[in-house]
Amino acid sequence: MRSNLYYFAPCSAEESLRRLGESYHLISLPRDGTRLPTWELPAVLVVDAQDDLHRLEKSLPKSGVWRIVCLLDGVWQPSAKLKSISFALLPREVPFVTLATTVEKAFENLRAQEDHDRTRRELRRAVSDVETLNKIGMALSTERNTDSLLDLIL
Repeated sequence: MRSNLYYFAPCSAEESLRRLGESYHLISLPRDGTRLPTWELPAVLVVDAQDDLHRLEKSLPKSGVWRIVCLLDGVWQPSAKLKSISFALLPREVPFVTLATTVEKAFENLRAQEDHDRTRRELRRAVSDVETLNKIGMALSTERNTDSLLDLIL
């Protein structure tokens, strides 16, 4: 899984994010709003201003394969849309180790979500296959005409 790490520049944790850039594909976004991101998913977005969050609500990716790590002072009341994808709320002056661990855990959460989604798809397919086999078995057990039975089998 490619680990895309987005942030709005300038950012209070920009130096720490650059150190993290060795492990992740670091993507800087202009804070002035001139260019909204073309999302490369899966991704984690580090945000350190509530204005950025409001701007983001207009350009959220359709997929849920991304998370937000917020670096804020005080209380934050996210919208329902942002709350579902918010992974962590950290103080703006977060230590490097805490930020690095949080970003790593956010990507682990994304991988777990992808595994969960893949398992659900496989389970739905397996249930569908069992239902189809059950219908075939019922049809085979009730059919008495040999020619119809052979057509049904084929």
